[in-house]
Amino acid sequence: SMNFLQMEVDGTTLRGTGRTYQLEHTEASVLQGADTVTLGIRPEDIEFEAVQGGDSADFECVVDIVEPTGDANNVYLTFPDDSASEPQTLIATVSGMRHVESGDRLAVRFPEKAVHLFDGETGAALKSRSLDDVNAVTLSP
Repeated sequence: SMNFLQMEVDGTTLRGTGRTYQLEHTEASVLQGADTVTLGIRPEDIEFEAVQGGDSADFECVVDIVEPTGDANNVYLTFPDDSASEPQTLIATVSGMRHVESGDRLAVRFPEKAVHLFDGETGAALKSRSLDDVNAVTLSP
């Protein structure tokens, strides 16, 4: 299922608890005056790599659990600065040949063409990817 993050709208910048996501290619008019949005991304669209100095990731996450399912791995990620009693978990799906372990710190990216946006109050879809967008997303191996 899709991962969801609750965000506040500040022009084309989305802000969540300790997190910021900049919309580079989405018109501000798409947000239709929404004060809050739900950002959605499917597990297979999340890209990540090991954190390196000076990395410009959308988010930094820590691998909590790796669930092998044969040809793919479901990777459960948490935000290292999340102090909530129940930290938010993201699920990414990657090739079963990709080596990822619990405790790994990852630079996580949400390709903008793969991001969905929903009005935070009404749930109305503000931005969904099209078939052209799906074909434009480069998936990590």
